Amino acid sequence: MRRKRYTTIVAVFFRIVWFFCVGAALSYGTYLYSGSATSAAASDQGPLVIRDVIRRGEHHLSGIINVATSCSEITVTTHQVSPAIYSINFTTWNDPAITCAKEITPRPFSTILFAPSFGIRFIATLDDAAVPVTTYPVLPSVQL
Repeated sequence: MRRKRYTTIVAVFFRIVWFFCVGAALSYGTYLYSGSATSAAASDQGPLVIRDVIRRGEHHLSGIINVATSCSEITVTTHQVSPAIYSINFTTWNDPAITCAKEITPRPFSTILFAPSFGIRFIATLDDAAVPVTTYPVLPSVQL
């Protein structure tokens, strides 16, 4: 009688342990799946859209770029890579005294680039990582 009761208790214990192991594995799988889905959604922002107001020898570039944290600030620099290619480099920085939430936040930018009015293209980087760019050229309206 005691032997049968002992066997039943051991069997129940093993089933409980098995239940928790399966539950932990399913929870971890759900965590990995939802994390990768969230990361994929966050990284799939599409190209950086830049408005380019073209004047004689000038490009007034403006747009909105997404940064990684809510208190990230950006610095924009430009330089000539070749006669027809210009690079727009975005660098983010955070105030070390402030704790920030890691959520994608849009930041507006604008800069002026001195280059030929036509026949050039732009490439961009965000913290040294390449960013796809779509540029929409705009001619300034003629004022009478």
